[in-house]
Amino acid sequence: MDQFDSPEDVDSPVLNVIDGDLILLSTDGLFDNVSEEEIYSIMKANLSHSATHSTLQHIAEVLVKRAQALSMDRNIDSPFALLAKENNILWGGGRKDDITVIIAR
Repeated sequence: MDQFDSPEDVDSPVLNVIDGDLILLSTDGLFDNVSEEEIYSIMKANLSHSATHSTLQHIAEVLVKRAQALSMDRNIDSPFALLAKENNILWGGGRKDDITVIIAR
């Protein structure tokens, strides 16, 4: 078991969604390597007003590819690396992990 994750650490928010909202579900492989700001920028840059299934699939693929590239980059301060440093753990770069992204409208 990873020393950073435990079952008690899971987020269980209750959110109200309305027609047209986008819902992003992902494993930590995305969030450990790509900042929330960059995820938002990628989604916004690739989203048209008529978000079709193929558009959402494309955005998911772009996010997975970005997370995968950053996971192998030893020269970045990934979100995972920043959290590790806040906890006095030496970690540099991305974090190799499984990466799954689901986007629904």
